[in-house]
Amino acid sequence: MFPMIALYLDEKLDKLFALLPDTASEEEVVAAGSDLNGYPILVIRGKSIFEFTSCDVVLVGQLKITASSPLEGFLILIFSYFVFTCLYQPANHSSLEFYQRYFLEVNPPDGDKRAVKKRYIDGVDSKVKRLANQLTHHTCHWTLGTN
Repeated sequence: MFPMIALYLDEKLDKLFALLPDTASEEEVVAAGSDLNGYPILVIRGKSIFEFTSCDVVLVGQLKITASSPLEGFLILIFSYFVFTCLYQPANHSSLEFYQRYFLEVNPPDGDKRAVKKRYIDGVDSKVKRLANQLTHHTCHWTLGTN
């Protein structure tokens, strides 16, 4: 689901994760993150995010953290922004903020991880707020236990 949200928010998947062939070497995995100015990237070896052989998060173009699945790798990717106190990648700041606020429910009262400071409502990116409102409106009639 995380690629669909990034695409819906018109952000760049190639800055979020890289898909390499099964035969990619460790050097190729680390090199996949070398042109991102230190931002973390999820590197998946395999045919797709559903048919994978390995997953790693590459930080600063050299540090590699191995994950057991793309989902775990994606969580490591998001958490790495907090652990290493990085601002969000400008090409994906809206989708990363959406995952942070609405999947992980991390909603700090002050501050944010956006490098670009524009278009926000009550401290939340306007695209993030709009998507959350649309999802809430769409799903409210389908929630169990309502009349």
